[in-house]
Amino acid sequence: MSREGLEACPFHLGEIFTRPLTLDAPTISRFATFMGDTNPLHHDMELAKKSRFGTIIASGSQTSGLIGSMCAGIVTERCNSVGLEMNFRFRRAVLADERLRIELEVTDIQPKPGKGHIVTFRADMFNEQNDPAVTGMAKTLVFREIPTQ
Repeated sequence: MSREGLEACPFHLGEIFTRPLTLDAPTISRFATFMGDTNPLHHDMELAKKSRFGTIIASGSQTSGLIGSMCAGIVTERCNSVGLEMNFRFRRAVLADERLRIELEVTDIQPKPGKGHIVTFRADMFNEQNDPAVTGMAKTLVFREIPTQ
């Protein structure tokens, strides 16, 4: 990419954003209910205690949604944008009351002539031991100006 194209983008390669969070069992259950996810591991503490996890676990839609919404929030603090793509791999269960960290890193910036830039983020969630729970990527089109169409 040309130097001019990078300078015009409101993000830079290697830029990292982090957010700590903890999901308690009631929050996990409410989210799963809202999403229509009836998996008892998101709702039934007695069953979850007997499972290999030992407690309620968050749904993939909740963990990936939290990562995606963090990405959208960071981008829209700086510019107007639309999401283009997200992919996630669920590496381990996210346990109720576990301390977590979402980490986003700008890994690629490509100019989109006449529009702005396509920014790619590494988008991951880690537990307190720095074990990856969710790994993935997100792409967004950041506009130079507010789109009219």
